[in-house]
Amino acid sequence: MLPNERLFIQSMNNTQVLFPSATCMLHEFIYQIQLRHRNFTQFLRSFVYADILTTKTDTIIQMARCSFDNHLLSLIGTLTIKATLIMLRPEGHMDLDYLAGVLNEKQITTMYTAPSLWNSLFNFLNNTNRKSSVH
Repeated sequence: MLPNERLFIQSMNNTQVLFPSATCMLHEFIYQIQLRHRNFTQFLRSFVYADILTTKTDTIIQMARCSFDNHLLSLIGTLTIKATLIMLRPEGHMDLDYLAGVLNEKQITTMYTAPSLWNSLFNFLNNTNRKSSVH
């Protein structure tokens, strides 16, 4: 693009093209997902409307790997509302002791994860008497 050209983004333009991991699929092929600006904007608005993403005072932890399309919510959604995003070290979501420490130290207000991880985390906190890590 030349310096004097303007880029006009329309709602029907693609915002990103995702290539989900083939290891998550039953078939051994890679496919693409084209996400339009309008769809992604409405997706973020639905979380604000449902009071899941609320204000810039929130501190959100990124639990999804960057290769998983769900990470877009925590990454772009957080930055869109000007909240704070806490990034875990590699494989940090698998180390429950480390994760509990980050939750407590950074005072995380919002966390999106699978029910199985919630269950494991709460069992860990209960067994180690660290319930103060989550309120």
